[in-house]
Amino acid sequence: MKEDYFIVHRELLPEYIDKVIYAGRLLNEGSVKTISEAVKKAGISRSTYYKYKDKIFASTMDHAQKCIFNFSLSHEKGKLSSVLGVIAQYSGNILTIHQNIPIHNVAHLTISLDISKMTMSVTTLLKAVSGLEGVTNVRLIAMD
Repeated sequence: MKEDYFIVHRELLPEYIDKVIYAGRLLNEGSVKTISEAVKKAGISRSTYYKYKDKIFASTMDHAQKCIFNFSLSHEKGKLSSVLGVIAQYSGNILTIHQNIPIHNVAHLTISLDISKMTMSVTTLLKAVSGLEGVTNVRLIAMD
């Protein structure tokens, strides 16, 4: 069920969670042949791996089709255009844009995107847009 899952940034989780995902990735890629090799390389016990392997998954961001972002932009000419340019550069398809009137020289913006054909990850997109001059805040609201 959807209510049983959370999207949580990895820095909030214990280190062994990342190691379980790493061990699973090693097995899936064929870098190792056995679970024993994978857990040894990852630095966790077999029991830790077996306890969490079916409950922890790498980010669903890799499989998402749509996402919603909130942006705060300084109210200056060309700032929205810069954001849209980055999205277009990496083949993001804009589904909706909602922009509120600027208050205290800050424009608040919500954009929903089809990311199924994007040529970079959502995390990379967040970093690219955050680095633009005049972008004061970028937040991922939801993914589907």
